[in-house]
Amino acid sequence: MLQRFDAFLQQDEQNNEAALKDLRTSRDAEERRYIAIKDADTALQMQIGDRRLPKSVLELLQGPWRDLIIKIGEEQGVGSAPWSERVSFINELVSSVQPREKKEEVRMLAKQLPSIVVRLHKGLKQLGMSVDEMRKYLSDLEAVHMGILKPALNLKSGPTLRKKGQSVSAIDALLDMQDEMDEMLVEWEELAD
Repeated sequence: MLQRFDAFLQQDEQNNEAALKDLRTSRDAEERRYIAIKDADTALQMQIGDRRLPKSVLELLQGPWRDLIIKIGEEQGVGSAPWSERVSFINELVSSVQPREKKEEVRMLAKQLPSIVVRLHKGLKQLGMSVDEMRKYLSDLEAVHMGILKPALNLKSGPTLRKKGQSVSAIDALLDMQDEMDEMLVEWEELAD
């Protein structure tokens, strides 16, 4: 009988230790989540600042991109390289949707867009977002960027750009760029599957 009682006490102690360990693990996870949320919100606020953003971009940043930063903060740590990369992307995205006045700024934006789209797609995929949801965000962003590029290229006056030895209107060049981006999106979707 005494042996049973000792065995019972030993089992009870092991159960209590396991419960205490689970409690500590849970508390640590809650603490990591709290820190990740707080730091994600601070990073968003700092990166956006007082710059005006289109509604779709603000929704993207405050929704899925915030969720991604929180997820990375919890899993890999706030301040880790992946976390820092996703936070710095906020500034790049916000800057990319600011108005451009000089043609050189427009050219630089056009060069940056493929990288921005690739990084955005990669982050949304990491979050586990469906292809249809990604397509919506990428399509909304494309519309914002096209809204910046078209006026900046002064399309009403019909400037021409050189493309493979041919004279091409600016709108044709923009449409070609849009087609190329659409083709890239299809390739990415195929890679995602």
